[in-house]
Amino acid sequence: MCQALFVFTYQEERKKIKTDSSNALKAKLAEVNKNMPKVYITREIPEIGPKMLQEKGYEVATGPEGKTTREELLSGVKGVDAILSVLTEKIDAEVLDAAGDSLKL
Repeated sequence: MCQALFVFTYQEERKKIKTDSSNALKAKLAEVNKNMPKVYITREIPEIGPKMLQEKGYEVATGPEGKTTREELLSGVKGVDAILSVLTEKIDAEVLDAAGDSLKL
């Protein structure tokens, strides 16, 4: 319930900010975006997945179509809150360390 209220409030705040082009509101939008939970999807998945996350207020980054290289994976997870991986991706201590302290899931 609390998370749903946060997402609704967050989305309403973004709508208000987008309707006004003043510098103060642009700064507020940048602040709101900075606090968006970030999800890294290790490779292309059906469009509905990332779309659903974005509608809930998540910032989504997606790896390449096809196999993700180790370097792409380590680079992509930096600073994210969550990693959505496919079973073939090797998620080990090195990946978790590369994600950093922000990683929650």
